[in-house]
Amino acid sequence: MTVTLELGPEEVTALQRRAEAEGVDIQTVLHRLIAQIAPPPAPEIREKQKGVAAPGQAWRQEDEMDDPEELAERDREREEVEANLNRWRAEQGRPLADRGGRPGMNGANEENPWVEMVEGVRRRTTVSGRAMSQMVVTLEAGRHLPEHRHPQEQIVHVVRGRLRLSVGGVGREVGAGESLYLAGDVPHSVDVLAEALVVDTFSPPREDLLAQDRAAGE
Repeated sequence: MTVTLELGPEEVTALQRRAEAEGVDIQTVLHRLIAQIAPPPAPEIREKQKGVAAPGQAWRQEDEMDDPEELAERDREREEVEANLNRWRAEQGRPLADRGGRPGMNGANEENPWVEMVEGVRRRTTVSGRAMSQMVVTLEAGRHLPEHRHPQEQIVHVVRGRLRLSVGGVGREVGAGESLYLAGDVPHSVDVLAEALVVDTFSPPREDLLAQDRAAGE
């Protein structure tokens, strides 16, 4: 059923004053007025509305009108989300190494080795988990990292210094305190404009770099 209200300037002013007095917007006031003047729903509609507002019931009410296959898919998705959430809760408070993370090649209290990428550019992996890894990079002024690419997403954060990156053929300068996102499989190169310290984050982890860490630590 459609309820139509015809409001003149005086009624609109009255609604605005009421909304201000109640600390709500005018649309909320209109909804309340409509609820007061609209006729009650038919019995069969009231039956369908039972429990809709109750916590946890809205999902089931909508499901009654859905296709069984869609319901089954929703249930699977919901179970997967709940399982991931429960797994996350269970892992809280456990050491990173026990959760599959790798804080150091030889244990939580030992650092990974420094690895030279090119002359004047060195990196060290600080931590690696299931979904991401992070490393620090020191770069001497005037050095160049040739163009390369990798399937992982990357975030470059410059702690100090200044870099000029070419990302997919587009130049971009990044200075201290600035970050740059690099999508996976996009070719990029780096020119070091001023001696720099950089934090690089990859998702998922760069397994090729982790393998280099293990080889350098042997």
